[in-house]
Amino acid sequence: ASADNPEHLTVKDNRSFPRWMQEQIHRCKLSKGTNGNHQNTLDVLRGFRYDFTFSDITYEFIMEFDHYIKSLGYAVNTLAKFMKIFKRYINLAIDNDIITANPFRKYHIHLEQTRKNTVTESDIKKIENAIERLEGDEQEVAKGFLFSTYTGLRFSDIQRVQRSNIKTIYRNKWLVMKMQKTEKEVRVPISRMFGGKGVSLINDIRQGRLFRLPPNARTNVLLDRITNRLGIKKHLSFHCARHSCATILLLKGVNMPIISAILGHTSIHTTQVYAAVKDKTINREIRRAFR
Repeated sequence: ASADNPEHLTVKDNRSFPRWMQEQIHRCKLSKGTNGNHQNTLDVLRGFRYDFTFSDITYEFIMEFDHYIKSLGYAVNTLAKFMKIFKRYINLAIDNDIITANPFRKYHIHLEQTRKNTVTESDIKKIENAIERLEGDEQEVAKGFLFSTYTGLRFSDIQRVQRSNIKTIYRNKWLVMKMQKTEKEVRVPISRMFGGKGVSLINDIRQGRLFRLPPNARTNVLLDRITNRLGIKKHLSFHCARHSCATILLLKGVNMPIISAILGHTSIHTTQVYAAVKDKTINREIRRAFR
């Protein structure tokens, strides 16, 4: 029947979905942050309906879950994140032949384009000039933030980057490392980027980890404190540093595939989010075209 009627769900193993999902979360080798997101999604699902079986998951069930998340006041992109993770486990169940039809078939996950805060080159100068005046954790956070801006590395990789990740290739210093989130290797020519400032920032470190940062939330609190003191009127987080790197490269005329490679994006679509930020680039390219 299911072949003639794709809406008809055939369930081969009608056990508890939340219990099965919990087992899968333990089984999958996820990074700490991703694991937290998956666990969080399961908690929200259990808040919606504590226990249910595979055959309970219909298109209607998904729509009700969607309304439930909205009723909790979550933002559109957080709703999208929960749904994306839920859908991942539904796909896993289909791959494992537990269910035959996809209840997500008619459900569309919507994302809102958010304007990301970025630092300008003059903001970066302010932080560079303040480094010597800062002490302890604050100095460490400022250095880590600048290095993230110079290289486009995520916070999780800034925490892990070692002196041994700095290599000499073609007589230049490069940063070569596997990213924690995607396990993709990035190769960043740091002696060429931002006038080699990334290299001078870590010159005195001979071995081991380059940065000793507090946990992410604490790091962002310290970053806020530093930028307030310097009169930078933006709420900055470590993720802004990565965005700023891409945005500055874009403004300097570096093309998309190169930026994509530096950031270690698996798809150029991910990189194109940055293009949306910059009308200046469009302006410059069109001016150049009609010279």
